Amino acid sequence: MTDPVHADDTAQPLRTLDYQAPRGYAYDLEVLRFAKLRQLKPASWFHTVERLGLYLLILVDTGSCTHMAECQFLELAPGSLVCLRPGQVQRYDVSTPWDGWLLLMRPEVLDPLAAQQGPLRMSTAAILDEMPMCSTVSPAVKDALLALMAQMARDASADADPPWTGRLLKLQVQTLCARLAGHQATQVEVPRAEAPADRGRVARFKSLLERDFTHAHHVGHYAQLLGVAERSLSRSTQRVLGQTAKEVITARVLLEAKRLLVYTSDPVAQIGYSLGFDEATNFAKFFRRETGQGLQAFRRSVLDR
Repeated sequence: MTDPVHADDTAQPLRTLDYQAPRGYAYDLEVLRFAKLRQLKPASWFHTVERLGLYLLILVDTGSCTHMAECQFLELAPGSLVCLRPGQVQRYDVSTPWDGWLLLMRPEVLDPLAAQQGPLRMSTAAILDEMPMCSTVSPAVKDALLALMAQMARDASADADPPWTGRLLKLQVQTLCARLAGHQATQVEVPRAEAPADRGRVARFKSLLERDFTHAHHVGHYAQLLGVAERSLSRSTQRVLGQTAKEVITARVLLEAKRLLVYTSDPVAQIGYSLGFDEATNFAKFFRRETGQGLQAFRRSVLDR
């Protein structure tokens, strides 16, 4: 599906979107309709790709659109739920008159403690981090989420004591995440058996990967930092994520390569060097092996849409 608003766009520097509370607004999260965002921002604002410094949830309830996120074009309709995390890249579609609720949150709003064992002990941060980027919720879940987000918007705009309203909003976020976790649990056919230490180990691995993936592509680097054997690390990632540690590393490097190819105009050799490849040819071979496409062919295939 061609996006007429963005069809002629070329790669450009990414805009970083951090949470900035409106003047006179005391909370670390905001709930608003997309129609209101259209009114608040000039048309040119929606044409720029942004790297998120916050959590963003989009729940569509009217119309349809093609949302661009992480080099993918997501076809959204009523009941579509988009969950994006800090560091991910996205752009709104303003070519159609769709509408829905947006929830923007600073990471500090969420409980950062990782679960020690069992899905019922997952933190709100872990729930959102493990949600698929795009899913379709059932009518019952959609109605419940719409009602909750509408109530959050009313509570945030009410003339009430800010500390207590802030606490209420955080509790409502916990309720929302619990509903999302319950919905997601119904989508998983065969739960993976985890050892007690797996989830914490994988969380530390992912944190180190975010720090080092631009120069460290080998499992041994991360296993040494974690003080475990490479096989032990891979068994943990396999049980928690369904991927080996090497597959997780490769996916992270590949994702950043796609982002930079699509959302910047940097030469492909420069992108390769920035991701730890000492030769442009090695970067090209890696990308073709993982995607089946050449670097420039992939860049054109996305930008020409």
